[in-house]
Amino acid sequence: MKVHHKGVEYDTIYSPFFRISSCEDFAIYGIRYPSGRLDDVLIFEQDEYIVELKQYLVYILEQYGLEEDDMLTPKAKELKADVKALFGID
Repeated sequence: MKVHHKGVEYDTIYSPFFRISSCEDFAIYGIRYPSGRLDDVLIFEQDEYIVELKQYLVYILEQYGLEEDDMLTPKAKELKADVKALFGID
């Protein structure tokens, strides 16, 4: 999935999302990272789920993938490595 952040295009090395379940009000998607880690992503606008999934990718990219190591906890550093691998950064 291609996303843009601060004028730069980033592309995941594979499509990381899969739908777990849905109901009338929301859907739950999973995201699989290269390490095998799984996280849940709640989607409220099911008609525009691709937009929300891309927004989530931009969020994890800026909060973890592009953040300085000094600002991250040990768990966040593990997630940073997953996010960087997902986007093929470094």
